[in-house]
Amino acid sequence: MGLDISAYSWLRFLSPELPDEYAEDDVAIFTADGFDRLDGKPVGHYKLTTDVHVWWREEHGTTAIPESEVAPLTERIGKLRAGAIKPECPGDLAVLAADRPVSEDIGFRAGSYSGYNWWREQLCQLALDVPPDDVWGDPEHYAGKPFVELINFSDCEGCIGPITAAKLAVDFREYGPRVRTRAATQITDTEERSYFLDSYADWQRAFEVAAHDGFVIFH
Repeated sequence: MGLDISAYSWLRFLSPELPDEYAEDDVAIFTADGFDRLDGKPVGHYKLTTDVHVWWREEHGTTAIPESEVAPLTERIGKLRAGAIKPECPGDLAVLAADRPVSEDIGFRAGSYSGYNWWREQLCQLALDVPPDDVWGDPEHYAGKPFVELINFSDCEGCIGPITAAKLAVDFREYGPRVRTRAATQITDTEERSYFLDSYADWQRAFEVAAHDGFVIFH
């Protein structure tokens, strides 16, 4: 048992409830009790955004594609990319780059529950010079400070949405030099320091991904 992290970008909301069966590229977004940090994004059923949805949004202003149109659009986009047909409009041109906002998803193992809590404690000490208990005991005092939205969050479940993810991505980027420098002297065990720094990079990447209309999911 331990903590696994999944991060997604550019997710499309479908419904507040999961269907009885859903595809592999569907994402169920829930909250942990007391940790509702979805930044205004609704709990429920999401899908990954594909190049087909990019094309349809360019043409129609929405990513809600009628099911009957998906296969013909996929075929048309394939032909456009292969150069078999001539681009005829801005929508055709838009799909050729195959770039965002097509979804990106990543995942990593944050560690055992005890390992993750050790990592979080080191982050709190290195960045804020206090143990996590201080943050948990007076969250209003620490509101807005670096990494607090992660430190004062569940260690096993829940979701962090795009606004909070964007703030945390900035924290990880801007405080990286300070944290790494201090870790070099304060975490004396070589293996523990390596685990801390590798996890730091993983968390930073996860929040960078989720900042683009996505989520970081704890599971």
